Amino acid sequence: MDQLSDEQLQRSTEQLQTAVRQLQLETDVFERFLQRVDPWEHAASAAPAASSVQSATPSISPAQSASDVSTSDQSARSTLRGARRAGKPSGKTAKVEASGLKSTCRVRVMCDSGSNATFIRSDTAHMLGCRIQTRQPLQVSTFGGGKASHQLSEKVEVGLTTQDGSLLRVEAYKIPNICGPPPVIGIEEIQLHEHLRGLKLAEEPGAALASGGEIEILLGQDVLQDVFDGDMRVGQSGPMAISSRFGWIVCGRSGCATPAPQEMMANFVHTETESVKATLDDLWTLEGIGISSDGVGDGSVKKTQEAAALQQFNETCTRLPDGRYQNRWPWKHDTGDLPSNEAMALSRLEACERSLRKTGKLRQYDNAIQDYIDQGHAEEAPQIPTGKVHLLPHHAVFKGDKIRIVFDAAAGHPNSLNDHVLSGPNMIADLTGVLLRFRTRRIGVTADIEKAFLQLALHPDDRDVTRFLWRKDASDLRPTTYRMTRVVFGVTASPFLLQASVRQHLQQYEEADGQLVARLRRDLYCDDLITSVNTQEEAEELSQRTQEIFNDAKMNMRHWTYSFETDKEAHKPLGEEATAERKVLGICWIPGDDQLVFKTAFLTQLGREAPETKRNILSVSARFYDPLGLLVPFLVRAKLLLKRLWIAGHSWDQTVASDVRKDWRKWLLELEQIDGFSIPRPYATGGDCGYQLHMFCDASMEAMAAAVYVKPEDNSRAPTLVMAKARLAPRQAMSVPRLELTAAVIGARLVTYVQSQLDITTEISGCWTDSMVALHWIRSNSQRWGVYVRNRINEIQSLCPPTLWKHVPGNQNPADLPSKGVPAAQLRSSLWLHGPEWLEGDNSVWPPQTPTSNEPAECTVEAKKMALTTVGTRARSTGIGQVMDINRYSSWRKLIRITAWVLRWARGRSLATSLSGPLSTSEISTAERLWVMDAQRTEYGQDLDALQAGLDLPRQSSLKALNPVLEEGILRKDGRLQYSSLSEEEIRPVILPPGHRLVYLLAMKIHEELCHAGVQQVVDAIRDRYWITRGRQTVRASLNQCRKCHLFRAQPFAMRPAPLPRSRVTAARPFSCTGIDYAGPLYVKRPFGSEPEKVYIAVFTCAVTRALHLELVGSLRTEDFLRAYRRFAARRLSPTSIISDNATYFKAASAVLATEGVSWSFIVERAPWWGGFWESMVKLTKHALRRTLGAALLSWEELETVLCSVEGAINERPLTQF
Repeated sequence: MDQLSDEQLQRSTEQLQTAVRQLQLETDVFERFLQRVDPWEHAASAAPAASSVQSATPSISPAQSASDVSTSDQSARSTLRGARRAGKPSGKTAKVEASGLKSTCRVRVMCDSGSNATFIRSDTAHMLGCRIQTRQPLQVSTFGGGKASHQLSEKVEVGLTTQDGSLLRVEAYKIPNICGPPPVIGIEEIQLHEHLRGLKLAEEPGAALASGGEIEILLGQDVLQDVFDGDMRVGQSGPMAISSRFGWIVCGRSGCATPAPQEMMANFVHTETESVKATLDDLWTLEGIGISSDGVGDGSVKKTQEAAALQQFNETCTRLPDGRYQNRWPWKHDTGDLPSNEAMALSRLEACERSLRKTGKLRQYDNAIQDYIDQGHAEEAPQIPTGKVHLLPHHAVFKGDKIRIVFDAAAGHPNSLNDHVLSGPNMIADLTGVLLRFRTRRIGVTADIEKAFLQLALHPDDRDVTRFLWRKDASDLRPTTYRMTRVVFGVTASPFLLQASVRQHLQQYEEADGQLVARLRRDLYCDDLITSVNTQEEAEELSQRTQEIFNDAKMNMRHWTYSFETDKEAHKPLGEEATAERKVLGICWIPGDDQLVFKTAFLTQLGREAPETKRNILSVSARFYDPLGLLVPFLVRAKLLLKRLWIAGHSWDQTVASDVRKDWRKWLLELEQIDGFSIPRPYATGGDCGYQLHMFCDASMEAMAAAVYVKPEDNSRAPTLVMAKARLAPRQAMSVPRLELTAAVIGARLVTYVQSQLDITTEISGCWTDSMVALHWIRSNSQRWGVYVRNRINEIQSLCPPTLWKHVPGNQNPADLPSKGVPAAQLRSSLWLHGPEWLEGDNSVWPPQTPTSNEPAECTVEAKKMALTTVGTRARSTGIGQVMDINRYSSWRKLIRITAWVLRWARGRSLATSLSGPLSTSEISTAERLWVMDAQRTEYGQDLDALQAGLDLPRQSSLKALNPVLEEGILRKDGRLQYSSLSEEEIRPVILPPGHRLVYLLAMKIHEELCHAGVQQVVDAIRDRYWITRGRQTVRASLNQCRKCHLFRAQPFAMRPAPLPRSRVTAARPFSCTGIDYAGPLYVKRPFGSEPEKVYIAVFTCAVTRALHLELVGSLRTEDFLRAYRRFAARRLSPTSIISDNATYFKAASAVLATEGVSWSFIVERAPWWGGFWESMVKLTKHALRRTLGAALLSWEELETVLCSVEGAINERPLTQF
C-alpha cells in the first residue's frame, strides 16, 4: 500500500470509523480494515482456522455461487457500499450441548455483549447437575438503569460442547429466569441472501419457535472471547453471520420489510460482587493502626503455613556466582495439580492486544516485553519443560509515561498459581512507623531498588509456571511462549521472597555495620528506603554504604533524594530533583521545602462527579489517605455523615436526603480548600537531647479521639503533632464518662505505639484528659468498678501508669477538635498543630492538678455491686451458719436432725434438762427455721434491713417483683391468694435464695421422696412451702448432681464399628454381590370372593451400588424362593455371592445354588443388624408401600405392578447414607 500522509491517514480512519458505527459492525471487522494502516497498532488477534470436522449443526443446502462474498474483508467492503435496509432484528443465539455432573442435554444459549457475566437458568442447572463453585452476593443492574436488590447467587460450572467436539467450561450464576424468546430469522429469509448459503449454523432456523425459544444460558463478556473466533460474513443486505466455536451464528436485520410494529427486546446486565466489604476493611485497617488491641493475631493454620514458607525459603534460597539471589516458589503440598491455563492465557492476550491497540500503546508494551527478553528477565520457553507448566495472563499498568507489565497469577482461581503457593509471613516494615521515623531527623532521605522483584533469579525448575504468551511480530497468528527467569510481580509469594532475600543479605553485614543494617531493616518498606539523618555527612555515608551492600546482591539502589540542609552555606540538595514533588508511601513530599503536602483536588472532583449515594460517600472518604491522622478533625465529619446514613437505613445506591446532601457538598467544598495543606516534615532538632511525648484524649457523643505531640526536653523547638486517631461513638447510646474512658484507652494505645516506633530517646511525660470521672477511675483500684470500667482501667494502667495521667481544661484540649469534627480552616490552628500554649514551657506552667480524693458522683454509677459485703459479715456473727458448716452435710435430714440435737444440747446444758428421748416436731421445725433465716440473711441482708426499718426495698433488689413481707423474721412471698382456702404456707411461701446449699439439700430431699421425679414435679412440690427465685434452673442444676439418675441416664458403651467388608467397597457389576431378605406378609385378592391370600416380597439388594430388585413370592417355601431367584437372575444376571440371614428356606436354597457356582454367606444368628444394608432397603420398600397402598387390597398382578413402580422409584434415589 502506498504511504499516506498523516492527515490523509487520520481522515481515512475517521471516515471508516463513522461508516462502521452506522452499520453497527463488530469490532473485529473494523480492526481487520485498520490492519492495512498500522500492523502494530491494529493487528488482528490470532484466530484459529475454521474446523473441518463435521458436526451436528445444520447447514444451508444450496451451493454457494461464484458471486458469494467469501471473506470478511470483502463482505465488509460490500456492506460499506450497500444500502441499509429495514428488517426484523435477530439476537445471537445457538443450540449447544450442555453437560453437568448429572446429565447432558441441548440448550439454547444467547451471546450477549451487554452482559459482563454469564447466567444459567436454575432449572437447567438443576437438571444438568452443575457443580457449585461458590455462593456470593450479587448486584444486578438491568437495562434502563433499574437496579435489583442484592441477592445471594450460586456460581456453577457447566460444560459446552463446541463444533470440533472439545469442551468449553464456563462459570455461570444461577437465576430463575433470563429473558423471553428473542426474535429469530426464518429459513426462507436466510435463503434470500447468498453470503449465508453453505454455512454450518449453530442453530437451525425456525427451530427455536418450535421448542418455545426460551434462553437457558446467557453468555456474557467474560466468555465471549472464548466463543467467537473473529471471522464474519456480511452481505449487501440481510443479517450477518459470526463464526463461533458452536458454528455460524446469524444475527442482525433480516433484510425483509417489517410491516407492523414489532416487539422490541433489549438486554443489558451488569453484575458486581460486593466490593463494599473490601472498601470497609481497607478503611478500618488504616484507621486502626496504632490503636487496635493486641492479640488479634493470625490463626494457627496461617502460622503453620508461614512457618512452612520460611522453611522452604531457607532450604532453597541460594546465591549465584555473580552474587544474585536465586529463589524457588514456596509450594503448598495439598492443592492438587496446577493446570496449564493455556486457553485463558490466549484469551487474555487477545483482550490485552485489543485494549493496547485502542489506546495506541501496543508498540510501547511490545518494547517493554522485548526489554525483559534483552535483559534476561524472560526467555523463550523450551519445548520440553523442566517442571510444572502454567501460563500467566498479563496486562499493562501505566503510571504517567512509564509502563509496567503485571502478571495475573490469580487467574483461574480457585486453581491458580497463587492458590498453589504460600504467601509467607509479612516481613514488610510497619508503614506508619516508617513515616513516623521519616520525620524524626533534619534531613529526609529516600531511595528505591530498581525493579526489585526482577533482581531475584528464579530457579529453572520453577520457571515453567511463569510462562506467558506474546507475538514476536504483530502479523504472527500464533503467539510465542516465553517464561520468566526472575521473580514475577503479581505472585502472592513475591513480596515475601523479596523481603526474605533482603533480610538474609543484610544479615551478612550485621557484625561489620550493625547500626546501618538495623536502619535498613527498620526503614526499608518493600523496595523503598525512607529514613532521615541529622547531617549531610551522614546522608552521604548512608548512600554510599547502602549502594555497596545492595550492589553486592546485584540490586541497584537508585533515585536518592534528600531534603535541604539549612545550616550549611551551600543551600543545595545532595540528590536530584529536590524541588519536585515525590510520593513517600502515598504522601506527597517536597524535598526542597521539606514539607509534607496533602493533595485533595482529585478527591474533590471525584466526589462532585459521582452520584450522592452512601456507596460513593464511603468510596471518597476511604480514598482520603492520612495514615498519621494529621487531618482527622476534618475527616471525622465524613464518617459522621456515613453514620447518619447507616442509622437512617439508606441503601448503598439510594440518593441521600437533602440535609445530608447539603452537609456532603459543604464538606467537599472545604476539601477543595485544603488542597495543598502542608506541614514541616521534621519535628526533631537533631540534637542529643531527649524528647517528651504528650497525649491528649477526649470524647463526645459523636466520636472519641486522641492526639500525640512530641516536644524536645530542652524546649529548643515548639511541640509538634505526631499522630492522631479518632473513632466514632457506638450506635448504641453510651454515657459520656464511658466514652471518655474509651478515649483514654485509645490514647494509651496510641502513645505506646508511637513510642515503640520512634528511634529517638522519648519518654511519656503526660496523658491528658478533660474528664474528672475518667481521671478518677484511672487513678483508682480497678477492682472497685464493674466489668466494663474495670477491664479498660486494667489496660490503661498496664500501658501508662496512673501517675502520668493529668487533667486539662476542655478548651485547651486539642483532642476536642477531632472528637466533634471541625471546619477545614481550624486545621491550621496552633492548638491542633502544636498543642496548648503552656506545653511549650516546663511543668511549672502546666495546668494545676487537683487531688482526686473527692470522688465525682458519676463514678458511683459504675461501682461494683457489693450487696452482701457488710450485711453478710454481721449476719454470720449470730446465725446458725457461723456455728455449723452446712457444706459438711450431704442430706437435708442429717442437717436438720443434727442441728436439732445441737440445739437440745445447748438448751439442756443451760437449763439442766434431760438430753435423752426422740426429737420432737417443734425441735425439727425450729432447726428448719434457723437455717431458713440464715440463708435469707446471707443473701437478702439489705432487703431484711429495709423491711425491718419500714422502708421500701432498694431499687436494685431482686425481690421487688415478689412483693416480699416479713413475718416473724422470715421473708415470705405475698401473692393474690389471701382469700383462698389454701394453707398459710401455700398462700405465702418462704423465699429461698437460689445459690445457697440449703436449697440444694431441699431439692434433693423432695426429689428422693418423689421417687427421683423430674424437674417440674419437684418444683411443684417445693412450692407448697417455699418459693425459690430462679427455681426451675436451681432445681435442674441440683437434680443433675443426683448419682442414681446419672447412672440411669448413662449411655451404653458403643463399640467402634469394624471396616466394611471388601465386597461392600469394591467396584463390581451391579448385583454381583447381593443381599437377600423377605418383607411381608401382604395380602392379595383371590377370585370369586375367596379369602385373601398371604404373599411375601423377596428383596434383592446390591451390596455395592445399593440397587434394589423386588419379586413377589407366594409363600416361604424354598421352591417359591428359587423361582423368584430365577426371575431375578434372568434379568439382572446371576450373582457371584449372596448374603442373607439364617432362614431355613435360604439355607435350603444355598445348597441348590452351590452347584451353580454361587457362594452363599450367612450372617450371625439373631444379629439382624449385620444385614443393615438390605434391612434399610426393606424399610424403604415398606415406607413406599404403606403410603401408596394404605389399606387397599390388590390382586396379584396389581400388587406386582406396584412393586415394579416402587423398585423404579427407589432406584432413582441419589446414593446417600440411609
